[in-house]
Amino acid sequence: MAFNLAGIIEGIGRGGNERFDSLQAQSDYEKKLAAQERLTIAAEGRAKVTANAARRDAKRKAVDERAEQLSLYYSKDQVADIMGGGKARVEYAIKYAENLPSGEIASNNYKMASNIEGLPALGEGGVKKPPSMEDPFSSRFKPSTAAIRKYEGLYGNMLSQNTTFMMEAQKLNDPDKIAAIESERTNIMAGLKEYEDGKRKVDDVPSTDIYAGSDVESKNLDTVVKGTKSSALMNSDAVEIDRVTKKYIRYAGSTGIGHSAQIAALNILKQTEGKYSERLTSRVDLEIANLARGLRADGTAIMESDRNSTTTKIIKNINPDDWFSKSESGTLKAGTLWNVNGIVHYYVGSPVEALEGDNQLQNFLVLGNY
Repeated sequence: MAFNLAGIIEGIGRGGNERFDSLQAQSDYEKKLAAQERLTIAAEGRAKVTANAARRDAKRKAVDERAEQLSLYYSKDQVADIMGGGKARVEYAIKYAENLPSGEIASNNYKMASNIEGLPALGEGGVKKPPSMEDPFSSRFKPSTAAIRKYEGLYGNMLSQNTTFMMEAQKLNDPDKIAAIESERTNIMAGLKEYEDGKRKVDDVPSTDIYAGSDVESKNLDTVVKGTKSSALMNSDAVEIDRVTKKYIRYAGSTGIGHSAQIAALNILKQTEGKYSERLTSRVDLEIANLARGLRADGTAIMESDRNSTTTKIIKNINPDDWFSKSESGTLKAGTLWNVNGIVHYYVGSPVEALEGDNQLQNFLVLGNY
């Protein structure tokens, strides 16, 4: 077989050219790909720069808008101070200003340095603590009337609920529950006193009123007053509970005892919770006045009956010296009538009304000539 050296050389040459062409094509492709990648990176970089610039512009615009909004309510220095604390402070300050009652000025209520002592947490002294209205930034603001009333209404809620629980425990005649509820009420009142003491340290804060505000607080006040009167009737033995219907049954002829017990209980309520609520004080005074009217009507009816009675007299005779000494010392029985030198007195046993020309409240009612 003849050896074709020329063919071999030609084949090698042709294969080399093909390989060279392939390598050249691969190189051209990679260069083109790299160029496209550089263009893409450059485009993405420009887009990123543009986006960052847009974000910075939007952020600056948002800051300017917040500053402009704050300037509607606060001074220039206050605006800078508020914005130094970040977006959360700005939002709090704007919300505070927007929710202020008519006539109050946010700028007057804001302190550059926090020199307002925070109000104590609600219900300290062993009572469950609902969320406090305070936070680290809010101490720079004078609490608004609306916020104070909402916060204080929680005390009214707790006292109302406590009264309801007490009535239920009394109906069940459960001494352990009654003792626990009384202890809880003591803790609530201790927390309320602590709150009031802390509030006195705050500049120009409205007086405490745990029953002022919404209809809910008003209903809570009704619950507490009515519950106080009902408990007084139970404790005075003027009524009993019908175990079947769970309703009160009033004993005949117990008006004097029952009304006197209710007046005494309302006076205690006024002395305790009344200091935390002007509305409660007014309500208690009205309730006592109504009970006193009831006693007058009852006493007048008894006087007429007693005059015509030929049997046992209900109205007892007593000399003036004994009357006044025993009345002052509280040794007479509440709900009894006494003839003092021809003038009938209904002894209540608790401050009820002033004598004519006197401002001092008396614990008896003068009904008139016998």
